[in-house]
Amino acid sequence: MPRKTAKRRSQKDDDLELLPGESVLFRVQPWRGATWPKYLYTVGMYGIWRKRHSIVLTDHRVLLGKGIFTRTERSLPLSRVEAAIYTRVGAYGYCDVHYTARGTRQTERLGPLSPKTARRFANAITAHL
Repeated sequence: MPRKTAKRRSQKDDDLELLPGESVLFRVQPWRGATWPKYLYTVGMYGIWRKRHSIVLTDHRVLLGKGIFTRTERSLPLSRVEAAIYTRVGAYGYCDVHYTARGTRQTERLGPLSPKTARRFANAITAHL
């Protein structure tokens, strides 16, 4: 019996509005190991918000989205990104993205992520600059 080789799109990919010819390179969410106290004091309800907090790298931009009822989405074009720096604070990893907006240099801290994921994400951004 032949195997299906078609790639299935996940529901997460259906939520994204990609530009024509744009493809997803990397997708991350906040690390469970860093957010476990929020699970405790929300009796597990934090998991719903965590799933809606996404950081996506495409071949053209970095997409940031968070929120359930009030959703905020931002797009940082890779043409404006100057650097992506891996930062470790205690047991948590972050990816600091330096970019220019309206002529000023700004920084967006992405995370908390696992240290390994934060390093891989920063390297992936740097590779596409």
